[in-house]
Amino acid sequence: MKKNFFSGIIKVWVFSLSVTIVIAACGTKNKSGDNKLDENSTTVLGTDTPVSEASMVTEASALSTELKWYDFEEGMEKAQKENKALLIDAYTDWCGWCKVMDKETYKDAKVIAKLNENFVAVKFNPELDKKYNVDGTVKNGEGLLLWLAQGNPGGFPTSYFVFNPSKNMQRAMQPGYLPPSDFLKLLDMVLAKKG
Repeated sequence: MKKNFFSGIIKVWVFSLSVTIVIAACGTKNKSGDNKLDENSTTVLGTDTPVSEASMVTEASALSTELKWYDFEEGMEKAQKENKALLIDAYTDWCGWCKVMDKETYKDAKVIAKLNENFVAVKFNPELDKKYNVDGTVKNGEGLLLWLAQGNPGGFPTSYFVFNPSKNMQRAMQPGYLPPSDFLKLLDMVLAKKG
């Protein structure tokens, strides 16, 4: 009995890696029951688009087991060379939700695959005593954080995005922890903005 059970699990796992996973997200309703945003709705990138309205398509064959993180300058250069969007994960060592995001969201196989395929991922702790070169201007951690947030940082963790660094520095942010399913929807919206 145990052999058949584990054999069945292995077959399901192998099968799930060999097919394309397509998940369509459902729209969310606000307190009044319509699809309009209320003041507490989570929106993405300064738009009126709720996180839950995006759809997600991930190729199982693109799944990878490890997410490669870069420092800011190396990540920016790589994103420009490879024409990829840039994700900057702003965190601090004392931030509990940052640790949860690292443990749950950034360890999720679908998130890893989406990021490795379409993004360059940067880890950024603005509290470290480092200097960063941004378009020929040297900034400290606080200066880079203010540049990323366009003068309005959102706490920790915050996901900052530079949509298409090979063309321009248009950027946006999503403050707070997001579970893997919501983060995947956010990544799809960023890719749609990248064009």
